[in-house]
Amino acid sequence: MISNSTSQLIEIHEMEFLKNKALGFYKSMSQKESDQTQTLGKELNSALGLNNLDSFGTDVKELIIVGDDFLLNLPFELLSDQSHQNFIDKYNIQYQYSAKLWDMLKSRKIKNKKHDFVGYAYSNSNSAVAGERSCFTMDVSNLKCAQKEVENVIDILESENPININSSQADLFAKAAETKILHLATHACLDNNDADYSRVYFNDGYITNQDLKIKNITAELVVLSACETGFGEIIKGEGSMSLSKGFFHAGAK
Repeated sequence: MISNSTSQLIEIHEMEFLKNKALGFYKSMSQKESDQTQTLGKELNSALGLNNLDSFGTDVKELIIVGDDFLLNLPFELLSDQSHQNFIDKYNIQYQYSAKLWDMLKSRKIKNKKHDFVGYAYSNSNSAVAGERSCFTMDVSNLKCAQKEVENVIDILESENPININSSQADLFAKAAETKILHLATHACLDNNDADYSRVYFNDGYITNQDLKIKNITAELVVLSACETGFGEIIKGEGSMSLSKGFFHAGAK
C-alpha cells in the first residue's frame, strides 16, 4: 500500500485460502445472500491487510486498486471494515491494470474538445437476431436498442453539440479525438487464442484490438456498452489484455 507520504508492504501467505474466500464472495453475491456477502467481505478485508488502511490516516478518501490474477475481478466496493461499513460508502475507488499504465494515464493532459459527447449505435438493418451468441454470427446479428440507448444518454447528459453516429468506422474515429465522452453501443467479441485479435464491430466491419491501439482516441471517458470488452488473457503484472485496455493505449484518459 502506497500513499503520497508513506508506504507499507504486507505479505500474503495463504493465496489458495484467499482465492477460495474470493470465490465464495462471488457466489454469495450471485445468489443474493447479503449476510454471507458482508461476512466474507469483512474476512477478505482482513486477509488482504486492508485493515491497515486506518494507519494512513482518517483523511484517506480515494483508493486506486491495481489487482492481479483473481483479484482483478474482485469488487472492492463491497468489502466491509470492522464496523461493517462497505468500502463504497468510505472511498472513491478506481481500478488500474498496472502501475505502469496508471503512471502513463496520469501524465496525459486534458485538452479542450469540440464536443461533449459522441455516441455510436450499431445497426446493420438486419431484422434477424441470432438465437445463440457467437463470434461467427456477430456481424449479422442486429442490436435493436442500440440507437435508443445512445439517444437516452444524450437526453440525460444534456450535453452541448452531441453527435450520434451510426454509419462508418471512419466517421467515428474522426470524432473520437474531438470529444470528452465516447459511447459505443455495439457488438464485441473476445479472441481466446490471441487478445490482439479481439474485435469491436461497426456497421461497415470491425476493428481488432491490435489496430485499435494505434488509433487517436483522446476522450476523457470511453463507455463500452458491448459484450466481452473487459475479458482477456491475464498477464502477471500487466492485468487483462482486454479491448478496454486497448482504448487506454489508444489515448483514452
